[in-house]
Amino acid sequence: SHPIGKNGANRATKHQQRLTKRDDYQVDTAHVTPPPEDATCLFCGLDSNLSTREVLGALLGPGQCDLESGYVHLLCAVWAPLTYSEENETFLRNVGSEVNRAKSLVCYVCKKKGAAMGCQVKSCNLTFHFKCARDIECRRGKVPGEIYCHRHSSRNRRFFPFLPDAYGYVKKDPMNQNDDECYICKEPGDLLLCDICTNAVHTSCCAELLAGDP
Repeated sequence: SHPIGKNGANRATKHQQRLTKRDDYQVDTAHVTPPPEDATCLFCGLDSNLSTREVLGALLGPGQCDLESGYVHLLCAVWAPLTYSEENETFLRNVGSEVNRAKSLVCYVCKKKGAAMGCQVKSCNLTFHFKCARDIECRRGKVPGEIYCHRHSSRNRRFFPFLPDAYGYVKKDPMNQNDDECYICKEPGDLLLCDICTNAVHTSCCAELLAGDP
């Protein structure tokens, strides 16, 4: 097993590369049995108490992703580099393969296995659980699954924010002078930061703007 960092896309199938890694993945809870109280995540090993859910989201299980058994937190699964979903669906795919890949990957922070996320810098072999990466202030890349570790995040300080929680909240960077709200919709959340001015924008708002009439 190996971290999926800078060259992660090269290890994905061409079909997967065409699919969108989304921040706004919606969970289908209407037709799925809730997880048992003692269920834990196959990635990070944490449970689903209130404080954990606020950071990592609900536990997903069979029927919400391609796991045959067991559960994973929403953000642990969405931010695993090679998970994906088809357009307009609420079923997350390739989760089982990512769980298996991460079984031998040890997290730099907590020293436990299940660390699916790797730094985008090609020479860096550090791996992380999502929560551990967020706690140590790694930065996100352009899409979920891409991160820059704490050792290499300074070169991306002006471009990419810290990792979000389950509600889209992103810790304010003390070195960042960008706005806390999207300049298009005026809402906070997981924002991309302009390196020229103080504007910030949601990826989805930016995509809608670019897709509109000139």
